[in-house]
This record gives sequence, structure tokens and C-alpha cells, in this order.
Amino acid sequence: MNNITYSKLSECGPLRKINQDSILILTHDEMSLFCIADGMGGLSEGEKASSLMTERLSAWWSAHSDMLYEKNMGQIADGLESVISDVNRELYEYGLSNQQCGTTASILCVSKNMYFILSVGDSRIYMRNKRDFHQLTKDEIWSNQWIIEPRSGVKIPDNKYGMLLNAIGTDKTIIAQRMGGFFEKGSVFLICSDGLYKFCDDRYIKKAMKYSKESVLDRRIGFLKEKVLKNGEKDNLSIIMIKIDDVR
Repeated sequence: MNNITYSKLSECGPLRKINQDSILILTHDEMSLFCIADGMGGLSEGEKASSLMTERLSAWWSAHSDMLYEKNMGQIADGLESVISDVNRELYEYGLSNQQCGTTASILCVSKNMYFILSVGDSRIYMRNKRDFHQLTKDEIWSNQWIIEPRSGVKIPDNKYGMLLNAIGTDKTIIAQRMGGFFEKGSVFLICSDGLYKFCDDRYIKKAMKYSKESVLDRRIGFLKEKVLKNGEKDNLSIIMIKIDDVR
């Protein structure tokens, strides 16, 4: 198993009464899994939707431990994607006779020098190594569209701007972003709900993810939380930071 260090934070925020985020960290001899699911605040029971997502992932992980030893990344990704589909169907059917509920989910698995990601919605996963800093996931929101006011010619933003386009539980079928790649000793990953990046510039996220031989991830997450609160964020906040100390 890789030598990794990780730290986590999931908080309600200064004004919210309920934390609709759920986080999951699972470690195994051959692979580790990390997930943040962000229940949709505009819908009913977002915290139940996000909790269902992480509970089902954990149950699948426990039931398929033999597959983890085989280290077949494609089969594991397929299995986790089937969990997303099953949860989507369960939440969607629940919403047909109750109030609609949904959640985003960003899942990261690491093994040896490889990673793969499954993501739905606008929670994010970043990676930084010694040379580069990347947002690996794509925000599935209505892009920056503009409407031209006919008389004045003034550009105004589309009223759907920022609307979430993909979430688990809101439509009959679901398609998850799926990607993978390689990392090296010294790489750092960060998974977060939108409560972080909407009130914290990427330059601070990049700074917090700078590799260090010292295990100071709690301090780095505290630095990001301070920036978020200073900028007026009132929403739930969830962060997982993972540091690859060695690759085997």
C-alpha cells in the first residue's frame, strides 16, 4: 500500500443548522477511496441523499474486498459507477412520491502510482505535484451564457447561470465523469464541496497543497477554512486533503 497521509474537515458553517455534506475515507492494503457528497441545499433532505451515497459506497467496498486485492482498476471503477446508478435510481424513485432530493459526489481512488475519479455535480478534485496544479473534475453547471437585451444591446447573464446540471437523484438516468491518470511521490490531492472554492481563490488552494515532508495537513485545511470564513461563506464546508509520501 502507498504511504499516504490525509486529513479531513466537514462542518455545518456559521449559519446552517444541518450539515448536508457527507465524507467517506476507506483504506485497504492495495487501494484507498475518498469521497465527498454534497446534498443539494435547494432540495429536500439533502443530508439524507449524501449520507445514502457514502453508505452505499462503503457497503460495496466491504462486499468486494477480494476485487481490491486483484487491483483491477477498471472493474473497481465499473462497480463504483454501478453504485452511483443504484443510488440515483433509489433517490429518483423516492422523489416521485415525496419531495425531490439529490446529491453531488466526487470519488477518488488511489493505488500504487495510479488514480481514478468518478464525479457527478460541482464538488471538485484537485491535484498538485512538483510541477503542476490542476482541477481534475469539471463543474457540471450551466456555463456563462449571456442574453442581449434587444433595445439597449446590454448583455445580461442567463437566469440559469450557475445552475447545477447533473446530480444524483434528480433524473431517471445518471452519467458520471470518469477519468484516471498517474501520480508521483510528493503529489497532493484535494477534494472539496463548493463551500470551499466559491469563497477561496485557487491561488490559496494551490498554496495549501504545496508538498512538504512534514505532516501539516490539518494546518493547511485550517488555513483554507480561515480564508473561506473571512470571505463571508455561510454554507457547509467539507475538505479532504491527501498527501502521497511514497509510491510503491
